[in-house]
Amino acid sequence: MIDRQEGDIVAFNYDEALLEEYMDLFHRQFLKYFNKANVPARVMSNDLLMNEGYVTKLLQKTSFPQYRIFALICIYFGVHPSQFFDEGIERPAKYNEMLEYMKHMDEEQITHLSAIAKDMIKR
Repeated sequence: MIDRQEGDIVAFNYDEALLEEYMDLFHRQFLKYFNKANVPARVMSNDLLMNEGYVTKLLQKTSFPQYRIFALICIYFGVHPSQFFDEGIERPAKYNEMLEYMKHMDEEQITHLSAIAKDMIKR
């Protein structure tokens, strides 16, 4: 915990390389979902109620969204914000559908489903 007094200016030290890595992750994931959406950048910008060049700036990595806009982008792509950054989730809608089904299953049903999935992956 930092001991601060009112009016103190505290410099936050961070790892620039880590910040760049996170920004690259956002860009990769945004590009992945944008390409799957198959809409022109101008159309998506208008749908988000942003200026026409907004999405183009995101694609060019010259801008990054504020959180409210990021949340709208996630809604637009049909993905939860936590899933947006998970590079292993290729089909978030199906992923979410399966999670919803599993919420209503007992332990034995989940074990059977897991065995089926494991068998399918082996093929």
